[in-house]
Amino acid sequence: MTKRSLSDWASIAEIIGAAAVVASLLYVGYEIQRNTMVGLATNRQAIAGRAQELALYSAETNIYGLLFDPASVDAELTDPERNYVIAYIGALLRTSEEAYLLYRDGMLDEEYWGTRAGVLLAALRSSVARQVYFDTRDAGFYTPDFVRW
Repeated sequence: MTKRSLSDWASIAEIIGAAAVVASLLYVGYEIQRNTMVGLATNRQAIAGRAQELALYSAETNIYGLLFDPASVDAELTDPERNYVIAYIGALLRTSEEAYLLYRDGMLDEEYWGTRAGVLLAALRSSVARQVYFDTRDAGFYTPDFVRW
């Protein structure tokens, strides 16, 4: 059996060290991927929570019928109905902008963003909803990127 020199042991330690660095990098990559998935899920959950709050508000105030029933899209609204619609559309626009910005920055998947965009676009069929959007847009409520979208 041959005795190994200090140089031989140093080479063996260097190889083991390099393997440990590669293993560490693989683990860090795995953890980053998991954290990204958790972040996406957290963002979807937060947006879903806000959507649920808006759905409950629309049910309490009958806004759903005012905005999404084709026969009601351009109907005359009473003052309370108009105020409900303004509040609802303002909140919907703000949460939609937040979802858009998360999507734009890669923090929300395209499929989920599409569902939020679909709700907003459906609501904007109403002339009252469009007017709320134009008024708040012109007042500078939204980021330029969301307005361009």
